[in-house]
Amino acid sequence: MAKPIGNPRFHARDTSGADLALGYVLTYAAGTTSAKAVYQDSSELVVHPGPASGPYAGQTGFVLDTRGEAAVYWGLGKYKLRFYRADHTLVREVDQFDPGTVTTQTETENAQPNGSFENTSGADGSPDGWELTMTGGDTLPVRTVTVADHGAAALMFETFGGPLSGGAGAATTRDYLPVAAGRPLDVLWRMRSELSSLRSVVYVRWYDAARIELGGSPGTVYDQTFNNPTVFTEFHGRAMPPAGARYARLELRGAAPHATSPQGKVWFDGVLLRTVGMENLRTLSASATLGHHDFGTVLVDATGGAVAVTLPSASGAFGEFALVRIDASANAVTVQPAGADTIDGGGAFTLRSRYASRRLCAGGGANGWLTVARAGHPVVIQGNVLTQDPVAPGTTLSGTHGLGAPPSSVAVKLVCKTTDLGYAVGDEVMLGGYDIATASRTLSVNATSVTVSHAGTPSLVRKDTLAVAAITAAAWKLQVTPYLITSQ
Repeated sequence: MAKPIGNPRFHARDTSGADLALGYVLTYAAGTTSAKAVYQDSSELVVHPGPASGPYAGQTGFVLDTRGEAAVYWGLGKYKLRFYRADHTLVREVDQFDPGTVTTQTETENAQPNGSFENTSGADGSPDGWELTMTGGDTLPVRTVTVADHGAAALMFETFGGPLSGGAGAATTRDYLPVAAGRPLDVLWRMRSELSSLRSVVYVRWYDAARIELGGSPGTVYDQTFNNPTVFTEFHGRAMPPAGARYARLELRGAAPHATSPQGKVWFDGVLLRTVGMENLRTLSASATLGHHDFGTVLVDATGGAVAVTLPSASGAFGEFALVRIDASANAVTVQPAGADTIDGGGAFTLRSRYASRRLCAGGGANGWLTVARAGHPVVIQGNVLTQDPVAPGTTLSGTHGLGAPPSSVAVKLVCKTTDLGYAVGDEVMLGGYDIATASRTLSVNATSVTVSHAGTPSLVRKDTLAVAAITAAAWKLQVTPYLITSQ
């Protein structure tokens, strides 16, 4: 059966937030340009027709009404969506769209149309949504399908090199993205350099309300000359709009000029723009590695089995994850850093109970991932039970508790094995916890172990006569149970 979304109305908007009236959406299998159908009914009997006219007539998708809406039933699996205005101009591309995940202006909704350079409708083969210029360079950037990482195409920059080289040209977004002073703009992209010494630059140019470029230098998101990656690598940068900024355009320059410009090529792919505050919400029901494009709220459902969530690299990252466990099963939910990264200076942590949550931030990665908030119902975790059977006066009972931290409390008790002092078999007498420290018995704990020492034979108040008497050691066993109380 197909899955509806929006009950089942699908509502689309353009980059300014206006309804995408009489526009249309083309639908593909996620990460590809292979058509993937959507339906008008939950039984998947009636396929939605795509646009009836224009350059994409007859392609798979659905047409929007005057309110930018359509009744849509989705097939299984994820989609890539391309949103078009009624005049057939591309608005945005959304990849990895999961109809089973509730999404609100998701961060995968790229504010930059054609960020993976897939779509080209012009005769010159240049990617839609991008303005390619020489800007004093040797060559224009070129769309290529020979080397790509996100989808089937990428944008290639090439320079002839040498001291007189102007480097490669520039690629600038055609659309003006609305911004506001003080509200950061996030930029994510994937990049590969033929040589690590080919300079690459990512700028944000700022414009006022009349779309006139503001004076001063553009916002530099990335400018690296000697340490660029020779395999496709994901980057995440952030630029802060200055006072008076109302719009922004992104500029990419691969193989940009510098003093010792070598000959070579640089490829950009998977460009994503978003203003901070565009919230992403996704659900995980299996182990996964998150990316910087996933910043937002992550709901974890371990009903079907243990889930391990691996964070992306904290290096160069500016954003937050809010991780919330939503199931009540006994399956483990583990959140772990990648590689040599840390979380609060350490390693992985667990979300132990339903609705336990933690918010993590990375401010560029210098300190790894940091916890900025956490919540959860108190959880009592029992450690390893230590037993001495029978009680052996004048000895020490010690062992590891397995809690990973000093116990919050320890239960120490004697359990009757054969009748003694009026006690029946199975009776338990609590000897206390941290408060037991007498001349004959002490309890000590640390991050790994629990130790109980008793110098002599324990004495109890008789159950029958209330007189104090020493126990018969062979009639009792000693049990020590450590506990850790945590909100995770």
